[in-house]
Parts: sequence; C-alpha cells; structure tokens
Amino acid sequence: SVGAVRITIGSLVLWSVVLANRRREPLPSSATVRSLRSLLAVGGLGVAVYTPLFFVAVDRAGVAIGTVVAIASGPFFAAGLDWTFRRVRPTTAWLRGTVVTVIGATVLIVSVDSGGTGVDLLGVAAALAAGFGYATYSVSSKATMERGLASTIALAIPFTIGVVFVLVLSVGQGASWLATSSGL
Repeated sequence: SVGAVRITIGSLVLWSVVLANRRREPLPSSATVRSLRSLLAVGGLGVAVYTPLFFVAVDRAGVAIGTVVAIASGPFFAAGLDWTFRRVRPTTAWLRGTVVTVIGATVLIVSVDSGGTGVDLLGVAAALAAGFGYATYSVSSKATMERGLASTIALAIPFTIGVVFVLVLSVGQGASWLATSSGL
C-alpha cells in the first residue's frame, strides 16, 4: 500500500504540472492518444511492475542492495529495449558507464555477502525486475515523446495507468498507517 500511495501522489503531481503548463503544452487530441495507446499501456505496465517490486527488493535484499540494483539495472535494460525495439545501439560512453555500474553493484553485493548474512537472491531478482519495469516506462515514454506527445503528458498517462494496476493489486491491504503520525 505504500507503493500505491507513492505513485498515486506522483501521478497527481504530474497531472498538476500538465494542467499548469497546458498553455505551453496543450492537451493532445483523443486521436493522438489513441494512436499511442499501446506504447502508453506498455509504459503503464512498466510503472506497475517497478513500484511493488522495488519495495519487495528493498524488503528482502535490504535498502542498499535493493536500491542500487534497481537503479543500476534500469539503464542496462533501457539500452537493451532501445536496441531491440527501436534499433538504437548503445554508445561507447554507455558501455563504459554500464561496466562501472556492474562492477560497483557486484562489489556491494559481494561485500554484503562476505559479512555472513548472505544475499537474498529473490530480493535481487525483484530489484532487477523493478529496473526492467522502470526501463520499460522510460523507453516507451521516450517513444511517445518522439511521436509528438508533450513530455509531461507522455509521463503522466502511463504513470496513471500504473496507478490503476497497483491500486487493484493493493485491494485488501491495510492503509491504516496513513492515519498515524509515523505513516505521514
């Protein structure tokens, strides 16, 4: 339920920006949105994957490993998606950055594992899946922007689709923590 609240707030903020900027970035026509619906839905699915799996990763693998692996894997997956679906090859600079990132994440995981606590592989897998979800959202949003959708709207629509998925998945989970001082 924390993830559901988090992305609901994020979606509301994005739509606030869309509304505040509607003179500079007019709302798209329904025909434009319809023509991009597949990309927008894929982006929404990416948000829906990223959000809960990031929290699973942090819970199981720990804050450091869950966060680093999710964030570090995103660009790797984004480049793979770009190369596979958009035929955009990764640059040499991207390759160098990815090598450094993989080495850094590996050192972190090995150092935690050498402490005798072990690394929760399901947590690492959840972090990788979260990184893939975020990459999916990023690449699909970029594709909709390249097809003429204003940037804020290209981010807000899939985010809202992700909210719907995550809220459906959150049905039955308690949200009483919202009414506590520590929950806010």
